[in-house]
Amino acid sequence: MSEGIATVTRLQGYIFELRVDEELAHEMRRFAGSCRFVFNRALALQEELYGLCGFRPGYADLCKEMARWKKEPETFWLEDAPSQALQQSLKNLKEAWDRHFDRSRS
Repeated sequence: MSEGIATVTRLQGYIFELRVDEELAHEMRRFAGSCRFVFNRALALQEELYGLCGFRPGYADLCKEMARWKKEPETFWLEDAPSQALQQSLKNLKEAWDRHFDRSRS
């Protein structure tokens, strides 16, 4: 191996701008609101169950609850949001909840 040869790594990034019309922007805001709603309602459920009996519902349990919420008359509008986005909200909540408990054990 020769001495004096340096390796240079070049990092490059790209920035893209998403341009949408007002109708699509409205739909995106609705989907974001649906995700926020699901996250917050699932968080409230987790806190309630953990406070009552120490039970921490998992991702699958929360998905079943979300399916029930979609059928309730007050929250039927959840059906309009992409399921994958709502499920990702539940995954994000599970990760945050797990990190909270991992940190509290230390």
